[in-house]
Amino acid sequence: MPLKTLVSNLRYLRFRKGFTRREVADLVGVGNRLVDAWECGRSIPQTPELEKLSQLHGITIDDLVRVDLKNERLNKFKIFMYV
Repeated sequence: MPLKTLVSNLRYLRFRKGFTRREVADLVGVGNRLVDAWECGRSIPQTPELEKLSQLHGITIDDLVRVDLKNERLNKFKIFMYV
């Protein structure tokens, strides 16, 4: 699992939805310090948490851990603007 991509995606998706770390923690069923640890790369969500996080953001687990969502969204926007 590419840790840098996961960390970046967790932070990006939380900001995009306007959630605080506490809100994400409550929705996923973990402590807000654990969400902080995920976003700082000090810990990795286990499979049940990855499932809840992917459902929360409406994406697959594979996209959450492997696709740089922030840059992919920018690239799609650029393609749209130039078409």
